[in-house]
Amino acid sequence: MGTACHSDAMARTKSKRTAFTLAEMIVVLAIVGILIGMGLAIGARIKESSELELTHIELSVLASELTRVEHRTGVIPPNMTAFLQEDQQLYLQPGTNGGWIVGPCPINQLPRQVLVPGTMAGPNGSTIIYVAAIKDGFGTPIQMIASRAQSPRAPFFFSAGPDLMYDTPDDIYSYSP
Repeated sequence: MGTACHSDAMARTKSKRTAFTLAEMIVVLAIVGILIGMGLAIGARIKESSELELTHIELSVLASELTRVEHRTGVIPPNMTAFLQEDQQLYLQPGTNGGWIVGPCPINQLPRQVLVPGTMAGPNGSTIIYVAAIKDGFGTPIQMIASRAQSPRAPFFFSAGPDLMYDTPDDIYSYSP
């Protein structure tokens, strides 16, 4: 009988040692919560950084293509729509079905999620699918200022930036302010 009591007492002691107290559980949950919060904050910073980088790349591509359009045509298009049409017309090539397509160009090589498709008139009355607008890395349309009457720095492109609102301090420009 003494042996049974001894092993019964050991089993109870052993089970007490393997259980967690409420205080220990609260500490573990607090630590897990802090780690999750830190991970979310780091993830948000990485996301914003990649959105900024994409927007800078887009603005650089647009500025380069504006220079190409101006050299080829001798004029600066009056707005973003005219610029995008004019630029992509420089890359027109015959399609496989007898129509016309916009061949590979820097604008249509940007990531698909930022390109807004549209249609424009092509040679011989054809309809061509082209990039009608470009969204920045944050999802807002990139704007063009074409004339010096609008701004002495014109022509240039700009993004609303992280706050998604134009004409605020975080706007991003194709030039260095």
